[in-house]
Amino acid sequence: MKKQNVIVTGGGSGIGRAIAQKVADGGAETIILLDLDLDRTGMEETAATIEGCRVEIHALDITDDAAVDAVFDQILSRHEAIHTVYNCAGIQTGSPAWPEVSPARMRAVVSVNLIGLMFVTQKAIGLMEKTGGSILNIASTSGLNAYLSGAVYGASKAAVIHFTACNASLKESHNIRINAICPGMVNTPFLEKTGAGGKVAGWLQDRVKSGEMLTAEQVADAAVRLANDETKAGCHEVIDYEGAASD
Repeated sequence: MKKQNVIVTGGGSGIGRAIAQKVADGGAETIILLDLDLDRTGMEETAATIEGCRVEIHALDITDDAAVDAVFDQILSRHEAIHTVYNCAGIQTGSPAWPEVSPARMRAVVSVNLIGLMFVTQKAIGLMEKTGGSILNIASTSGLNAYLSGAVYGASKAAVIHFTACNASLKESHNIRINAICPGMVNTPFLEKTGAGGKVAGWLQDRVKSGEMLTAEQVADAAVRLANDETKAGCHEVIDYEGAASD
């Protein structure tokens, strides 16, 4: 991980913040945080926790392809190469869940969790064509396990898993590895967006009370390990609440 330039979407909090901290501890040269964080407060808080490397921050709506192009052009103007991209940006369906969820919210979930991830990945591939690199997508066990209230969110994450698999051949053709991790429930502020009024959704509360949740740091450990595993491409790994990984 030495001397790497690393991009982290969703870098203003939660898993994105933990990954940024992990790659900084591993000796990255520059960490570039991207987030829909218009006043940049969350990204500045992340940057304040990082020592030993440069940090750049960009407010970005990843669902806006023109904005993605503009920000990545800025990045390319400053750096000769980008080595790793972590696609952490994502949103929950929230309340009301499926089947009551509004069409606008369905579009938003799919746009951020899938289409925006595709925009960033496509642009990152363009930046890595000459040097190779690694892209790590944050999916979810919700993309593997079916449950009614999670239909929209789960479908978006299932698509991320399949999209990742479709890119396996880029390892041979472009020297670019794209993989995904599928965490179970993670103890981050993201949980508070599953229900109404900033509360954890009712169907999740028993699990929260049990304490059987991953930490953002466990997810970051798994993400960075897989991103740097040169033998893996197009793979997804499941991370359970004890941090164990499986294909």
